[in-house]
Amino acid sequence: MKRTYWLVPFMVVSVLFFGCSDDNEEAIWLATVSNPFLGQWQSDIPSAGTTLTFNYKTDGTFDYEMAGVPAEQGGKGTGGYVVYGNKQISYLEFEGAALYIFEVIDNNTINVTELEPDETGELVPGNTAPFTRVPGSPVNRENKPLNLNNAFLGTWLSDIPSAGTTLTFNYKTGGTFDYEMAGVPAEQGGTGCYIVYEDTQVSYLEFEIIDDDTITVTELEKNEDGNTALFTRVTN
Repeated sequence: MKRTYWLVPFMVVSVLFFGCSDDNEEAIWLATVSNPFLGQWQSDIPSAGTTLTFNYKTDGTFDYEMAGVPAEQGGKGTGGYVVYGNKQISYLEFEGAALYIFEVIDNNTINVTELEPDETGELVPGNTAPFTRVPGSPVNRENKPLNLNNAFLGTWLSDIPSAGTTLTFNYKTGGTFDYEMAGVPAEQGGTGCYIVYEDTQVSYLEFEIIDDDTITVTELEKNEDGNTALFTRVTN
């Protein structure tokens, strides 16, 4: 009887313990993947009385649809995006680039906050909108990083005559790049993230936005052409 008495509570405690562990894993698995947006998500826009639906893909693009808005009026289309830590950068042709920070709430909800410039030009948190998983849409629990395929992949360099130096970039398939400036200490280099969508490249370095046309790179300043720099491939 003593053995039975001690064995039964042990079994009950064990079941409860492992049950709690499974529940915790179930609650946080979306936060452990590198791209939690992969798949179909929706977000209400109360001011417009409509809902935006997104279908994010591993190639760094997404489809979007705005309920009740005709496609020719921007109610349906495609864009580009990258996920970098707790940030998501997206690009829409009619809207340009936008930077967001996000927090995974549960397996079906992501709170997304747009970063907007204040009066000094510094990016600060703005409005937050919950993204909820489209009911019945496929759920992929695998960690599937972005797999970009674009002309920038690889190592490139560009001269900066005004600074008397050269910038070297190493663009990667996951939507990130390393950069190094000749003659500048390594600790002043670093990493960034980028999108290539059709003929536009959007790069983020320490939250500073650079909009570029592809290999012959032209910085856009307030939607007007700015300086153009030639990127040349680094060969071994």
